[in-house]
Amino acid sequence: MNRLTQMLIIIFAWITLLSIPSCEIHYDNTVSTEQAINIMNQGAQGVTIFKDITNQITNIARYSDDSLLNRQISDSLIKDPYPSLSIEPFDNETWPKTITMNYGPVNHLCPDMRERRGKLIITATGLFENSGAEYTVSFENFYQSNYNIQGQLTITNLGKNDQDKTEYEISASGININTPDAKTFYYNQNNTRIWQEGEETPLNYEDDVYYVNGEQFGYSSDSVQYKMSISDKKPLDIWVKCRWIRAGVLNIDIETIPDISLDFGDGECNNYATATYDGEEYIINMD
Repeated sequence: MNRLTQMLIIIFAWITLLSIPSCEIHYDNTVSTEQAINIMNQGAQGVTIFKDITNQITNIARYSDDSLLNRQISDSLIKDPYPSLSIEPFDNETWPKTITMNYGPVNHLCPDMRERRGKLIITATGLFENSGAEYTVSFENFYQSNYNIQGQLTITNLGKNDQDKTEYEISASGININTPDAKTFYYNQNNTRIWQEGEETPLNYEDDVYYVNGEQFGYSSDSVQYKMSISDKKPLDIWVKCRWIRAGVLNIDIETIPDISLDFGDGECNNYATATYDGEEYIINMD
């Protein structure tokens, strides 16, 4: 083989190599049925936990308003020695103020039949009943039903909507939920909460009903990303006296699989929701 032929072979080889598409790394994002069911369970748990915590903050805030305004209030939130409530400074002129709900170092069974321990620490910019008031909540060694909650929750009074119902913006960010079986999932939400029933009887918490719209998103304990959006036609129906969500539909989007729907029912107070995934139905227990 002469030198010219060798050179032509080398040049042809280089041209061939350059013409081959570059190698791309493809990650397998396939989500198994087991992982999808895990997301459904943890998504339902997250929604239920923050439904309960929001109810607690609302009751604490309204109790604080009543205390500061010297109204006739119920002492059902406060026990001896726990839970205990402090408002600093205790006046109606100085804002912001710090409101601390201390459930104590061991589980305390609350009126909503949820066990809690630790502290909810609230920074309040004004009376909760006033439009524009913002309540920012942090968690100090806080547990609900032995789930440890970390992160920040903010509730803002948006005032009356066009149906003359008070609306609240509910924002949860940087939330870690650590389960009793040592798993961790990550949860955020941007919701609107409408005080649908019971506003005319503000001192009676048990007749309160809220409708919730918006989105939740995060990562499961399997590190799978998900997004949940509440159906516009079927908002979450939250009756304070019921331990669970009574009605509403969540649409769940999980990476590579088709949409999943999570249906909380049509108004009956029970502890389960029905998930529809890939043509199959699964019962999700919310306890």
